[in-house]
Amino acid sequence: MKFLDQEYADIVSLFEEKNIASEQYSFTKKRGQLHIVYSNKKDTFCFYRKTESMLTKDLKFEEVTKYLIGSKKEVETDDWKQVLNEIRKWLDKA
Repeated sequence: MKFLDQEYADIVSLFEEKNIASEQYSFTKKRGQLHIVYSNKKDTFCFYRKTESMLTKDLKFEEVTKYLIGSKKEVETDDWKQVLNEIRKWLDKA
């Protein structure tokens, strides 16, 4: 999975909102998932983006992007804002 520029910018903005310095977090990829490592947390936040082409009734292909959240891909959504909300929740957990 390629880390998209907009995804990166949105996540960095989220950390900036929380006044978390860039030295305190990093990004890694493991088994195709993007992991966010934050020095104040024992666990990482991870997600996977999956894009599929679906054939419509008009016999045209339409791309559908889904995000799978968690190491076991427990949560599935097609809304990037929901992924950001899940990251916020993860950061807010003690």
